[in-house]
Parts: sequence; C-alpha cells; structure tokens
Amino acid sequence: MDNIRRSKSSTPKLLPALAFITLLPGVYSQASQSIHSMGVTFKTIWRALHNGNDYFASNHYEEARQYPPVEQLYYIPYRLRSPVNGIRLYRFYDSDGVQHTESSQGHLPGSKKESILGVAWPQVSAPGGTEEMYQLRDLNQLSAIAVPKAPAAGFEEKVPLTGLYAYPRYGYQEKTLECISGSSIKLCSDKAAGGSIAELVWNNYNFIKDDGYSHNIQSSILGDHAKPTEGGSTFNKDESEKVAWNGAPLISLISNNNRQSSSAIPIDRTSRRPRLARGVTGVIYPDLKIGKNLQIDAEEFKQNEALSLYASQIIVYDAQVTMPTDWSGTKLVILEVPGGSIPTKSKWPSHFYTVDALYSDPTKSVREIFNSDFQYEGESDDYKYLFQAGGGIAIATGREEHAIAVYSRRSQQGKEGEFYGHLHKKGVHGHWSLRYAGPLYAGQNTFRAYIILGEIEEVHKIMHLLYTEGY
Repeated sequence: MDNIRRSKSSTPKLLPALAFITLLPGVYSQASQSIHSMGVTFKTIWRALHNGNDYFASNHYEEARQYPPVEQLYYIPYRLRSPVNGIRLYRFYDSDGVQHTESSQGHLPGSKKESILGVAWPQVSAPGGTEEMYQLRDLNQLSAIAVPKAPAAGFEEKVPLTGLYAYPRYGYQEKTLECISGSSIKLCSDKAAGGSIAELVWNNYNFIKDDGYSHNIQSSILGDHAKPTEGGSTFNKDESEKVAWNGAPLISLISNNNRQSSSAIPIDRTSRRPRLARGVTGVIYPDLKIGKNLQIDAEEFKQNEALSLYASQIIVYDAQVTMPTDWSGTKLVILEVPGGSIPTKSKWPSHFYTVDALYSDPTKSVREIFNSDFQYEGESDDYKYLFQAGGGIAIATGREEHAIAVYSRRSQQGKEGEFYGHLHKKGVHGHWSLRYAGPLYAGQNTFRAYIILGEIEEVHKIMHLLYTEGY
C-alpha cells in the first residue's frame, strides 16, 4: 500500500496549439495555419485490485500494473484551460490506509486525499463521443468512478454522476470486433481502436498480421507536430501488455449486410510526443473526427462488365475527415487514406511493388521494389522510405499467392489534390499507405480509395481496370 500512496501524479505542461506544417516534395511547399487549441493532453485511468478487496484507480500504468489484473476505464484530460474548466476527480484512502475510494468531492469524511486523477468534462462542454460518468459503490459503500462501458466487477450499485463526462474504454480486452462478410472477404473493425480495420481475410488469409492499434488499417492526418490517428497506438513498448495500448474513442460503428460505417475521435501517437510528462499517454482531439464508410461486393462493380469478375476482391473505402467549423480557409495537408503496417522480417511480406495504374501500358505499370530502392530518411539507417507517385502501392508474399493494394485516382469532392502510394520500412515493420496531399476544409472532407486483395497479377489488373473504367 505504501507504494500506492507514494505514487503521486506528475503535472505535465500543457501542449501548445498544434501547427500542421506539411512539405511535400514536388507537390506543395505551403505551411498550413495552426489548429486552434485542438489538442488536449489526456490521462488513461486504470483500475487494479490490491489485497483481494481494494479496487483502486490510477493514472500511472507503472503503479497499476503492480497489482494485476489491470483494466482500462476511461480517458480524461489532465487539466482543461479556462473557460472550459473541468471537474477534478480525486483518489482517497481511509483512515486505516487499507481501502481506496474515488470522488469528485474535494473532501470525504474519514478519508485522506491522495492524488488528483484528472478532470472530467462538465456537461455544458462535453465533446461528442464522451459518456456520462457513474459512481459505483460496493458492499462497504466505498465508491469508484467509471463510465457505462467500463468494467464494474466488485461493485454492487451504479448511480449517475450528473454533469461529469469522459471518453469510455473497453476494459482490458485486446480486441472488440464487429465484422461484415461478403462473398469472399471478411472484414472486422475493432471498437476498442476507433473502428479501425483489425482483421481482413480473403481466401483464408488474414492480411493484418501484427497486433497493435497502430498496425490496423486506418486513416490519419500527417503533420510535423502531430499525427492524429483513427485507431490509436501502442503506449507500452512491451506489446504483450495490451492493456497499456491507447485506442481512439469510438463515436459510432454501424454494420448493415456488406456495409460498415464508423466515426472516431483521433488521438496522437505517443512516440511523436517525447516531451510529455511521465504518465501522460497522449493527446486527444475533441474537435476532430476521422471515420469511414466501407463496402464489399459493391453492386456497381457487379454490374460493370469489365470489373464484374473481380467485384468480390474490391473494398470501397470512403475516408471522412471532419474539421471544426472555425477551421477557416484552405489548408494544405497530407492524409493517409488509408494506411497500415506489416512485419517485414517474416514470411509476410517478402516482396513489395509499386503499381502505377496511370500508365497507359499495363505491362509497365507494376515494378518490384528491392532493398536497394529504399532511400534512407533521417539519421537512422533503420528507417527507410520510398516515395512513389502514381495513385497506388501493392505488397505481395514471396510466391505471390496473396497481395494487398490500395489505389485512388481522384478526390470525390472535385477539390483536386494528389494521391500517391507511400511505403517505408522501420526495423521489423513496413508501413504502406495511400496518401492525399491537398486542401482540407471546415466540415466533412471525403476521399475515396479502393483496397484490393488477390494474387499480384490480379491486383495489378484490377487497379488498371479501375483506372480505365473511370474510378
């Protein structure tokens, strides 16, 4: 118990307003303006069990993990700036020092205040996607604070805390999947990771071969100072401790036959925030939304004579990036719509390809990429990248039994930017993405891409057919 008592919350410095500065070689060299105080530093609240009967909450994973099992409960800001002042949540222990309780009250009779967990949003300013919090009570009337989706084991009573809101989590579960199936593809999105695609199976092969929210297929915004992602990322380097991962809060996920739609509040990758104080797991963007509409076995392909044979191998991926209404003017940014990561030192993959569907001669539009083609980026020889314009990228196994590709020809808005395939390698992982470089506006921005599964020859042909058929 002494360890718990001495583990006080550190106070991080607030992050400055984020500036998205995007420099794309040969496309754009204009810096976008700042996003006005969009990023909020947040704490993950964990719950652990001490001595078999004392449930306690912590905003430090290193403290909570000493008393397994550990569960994630919710996200709250560490602090909020005026005029949106939050409601502080406190951790107390009783006069005997053996039982913990939590409250939004600054004083509890017979208990001593131990630490500040963070602040809850008040109802008047609670962002979309947050949920009203609850006070939980056990048989001894000791209380805890949670949200509806959070685990409530060990507690008998649940009473709403009117006016307190937080982003919910899904406990300690590694994955919480919701799936749709077509004639040959099964697609599963992870509700604990913002609805990002966590399983993608064609011909009995899963194209997502690594764990971690940051390795799912998802959309994100790229910038020099931030990378808000749809799915979230891994907080702890030891990926066996999956409870330490932080997934983006999910606003909605709806499935209907061969269609699925989702929307999430993006969070920043922690690796891009080395200056964050210890115990702070990342930055959340309440005023942003990243989501997608997915469709497999699209009827438009079945009715297209040229593409009808391959309709079951194409996923329509409509990425949606919703910016705040006070986002004034045109901003030139780079989006990944979508991107994904895969291991490169295993059987999957052993071959990389660029597939440039814009070539008039299809025999010239596919090219294998070798290690010598990768260029070094930055100071580390471990990080290599390949920049390849032309609307697509493809990756295949050694015998080319399975290949995945992503392709897009144009924006669906008519506000043209440029699409290009991007591939880089860092250590044991290879990251692929279709990137859009161009304007982003207030409100909803929609970008269409196609994820294609099959053998490399099929993938190459489908990409070229999509181009020649006007997609």
